[in-house]
Amino acid sequence: MDDRQEAVLEWVAAGCLAGEEPVERYKQTAASLAGRGLIQLDRGYGKQWRAWLTPLGRYWIEHRSYPPAGTVLEPLIETGPEPAEVSDSLSDAEFINRRRIMKADWAQHGFALIWLELEDQRALHYAFQPSKEHLSDADALEDYRAMEEAEPGKVAEVAELWGVYERAFESAKAAAARREEMREAGIKPPHKKQKDRKYVVRALARPEIDMEKLAQLVIHMAAENARTQAEDPALSDEEKERAKGSAALLAKMEFQPMPVPPSRPPRKKKTPVVHHAPRKIPPEIDAKVKETWSCHRAGSDLAAVLVARSAVADMLSDCGVPAQSDDLGIALPRLVDAGRLTPGTAREAGRLRCLTVVPSHPPVTPVETSALLNMVVSILSELYPGGPEI
Repeated sequence: MDDRQEAVLEWVAAGCLAGEEPVERYKQTAASLAGRGLIQLDRGYGKQWRAWLTPLGRYWIEHRSYPPAGTVLEPLIETGPEPAEVSDSLSDAEFINRRRIMKADWAQHGFALIWLELEDQRALHYAFQPSKEHLSDADALEDYRAMEEAEPGKVAEVAELWGVYERAFESAKAAAARREEMREAGIKPPHKKQKDRKYVVRALARPEIDMEKLAQLVIHMAAENARTQAEDPALSDEEKERAKGSAALLAKMEFQPMPVPPSRPPRKKKTPVVHHAPRKIPPEIDAKVKETWSCHRAGSDLAAVLVARSAVADMLSDCGVPAQSDDLGIALPRLVDAGRLTPGTAREAGRLRCLTVVPSHPPVTPVETSALLNMVVSILSELYPGGPEI
């Protein structure tokens, strides 16, 4: 165990005191310690990051070595920290993962969404925008961060509704499973008399309301009402004249395009700043890339993935686009905007689970590791066409 890992392990043993993190990117080191069975992590959705020692980790703290073969470790007296307070804010990776879940649900015509009330559906739509296929994850994330600043009440509402959505998803899956079991068994739903029959109506909210058509409909209804009043014999001549004037005015507005303001203010596009990366691969990045392949050949797939992610983060920082370990998939398109990376490479990299989401235990497969390492080589060759420094 190196000094960095020992420092993180001791910090976890002391209770993970906020503001006293021993090293940068301590979560990445903690993930490697969890893979070795020394600590346990809790990174559930909407929760604060937590870590605590396992019996093996406690043994290491006390003896600075692994126990001899056959040693039976006693369970710790403490059972781990109390559940942390739920936070409304989401990390970049959590937001993208939730948006992709909702996009898949939307593609199935609201498999679980239809179990929610319409107003709840609209609130989730407003935050995650799953129906907007043309909107990239990076732009949707930018909208969500702006909503966090301008509308904190909506963020709190969405955080609460996500739990409702997850329960609706489980209910939808259970109902689908029951229908499939009945279909395979050849069982038909019991027939009930009309007076005893109960109906459950579920609807899918369409967030993109055509406000222009709605405005035209209101004008058309008002024009029809004015024309009816103009021919009403019960009205006086003066009232009929006023009704005719209103009908004539509304007739000019019928079926004409109506300027309707957008439901959400347009996003301000930032002018990309072009950063020129060195032509040669920096020695520290070259060493990390070589280490990833060494770990992969030794069968340490989780270690290879973590070092590869660290190498990609260093490349981004070197190109002027610093990124944390949990938002690499968001940062790569910025290199496309800066002209440093081809769109195809960024798109293929965004599809790799090991790059867009921080791996947890159980770790990744050798196939996923190979795909990630080959992608790192592709990114490296585009950012540093001059090759390694000699």
